[in-house]
Amino acid sequence: METDLFSLFSRGGFLMYPILACSVIAVGIIAERILRLREASQGRARFLSELGDIFTSGFNPAAALNLCERSPGILPQLAKVAILNRDRSPEELREAVEAEAARLLPALHKNLTLLGVIAQITPLLGLLGTVVGMIDSFAAIQQASAAGQGIVGADVVAGGIWTALITTAAGLTVAIPVYVAYSFLDRWADAVAAELELASADIVRLMEGGSA
Repeated sequence: METDLFSLFSRGGFLMYPILACSVIAVGIIAERILRLREASQGRARFLSELGDIFTSGFNPAAALNLCERSPGILPQLAKVAILNRDRSPEELREAVEAEAARLLPALHKNLTLLGVIAQITPLLGLLGTVVGMIDSFAAIQQASAAGQGIVGADVVAGGIWTALITTAAGLTVAIPVYVAYSFLDRWADAVAAELELASADIVRLMEGGSA
């Protein structure tokens, strides 16, 4: 009995294909979110340092806006709004930055809902595959009995059952690490959002003429 991955995939039935598709999508989402969240987290310190240099050398709005334009991430966009609204009242300035933050910060959780859905449905796809496989297995046993082939051997029954269980194992193999990744990335996104909100508040205070 062959138990290499290709043989197991082939014996698992048609529901192995959506499980495989879910795993590929999940890997893509996880990789993309790690890159984006790392960029948002690491780029924050570098951007604040460069913006601080502009302030300490005598505030130059054009230089500050140029820095915002060429810096990737959410914080430079929030800083740009603060700079463009620097001549407005403190309350209006804060409202403008808060409105922009409310628009941009949800992007930190981009596709995480889909990742959570994948973690939930892959075990169900696996279970469905097992149920379908068990139905086929017992149908074959019934047909063999009806054809007068006598008592079906235990090896045949066991073979049908373990084949049916392949999809459950595959679904859990995908779901468990995906759920762990989802939980980690969701918490990381929340932490980065909190850091960006604090940093944007510092920038607002700079625009108001206070100290960060």
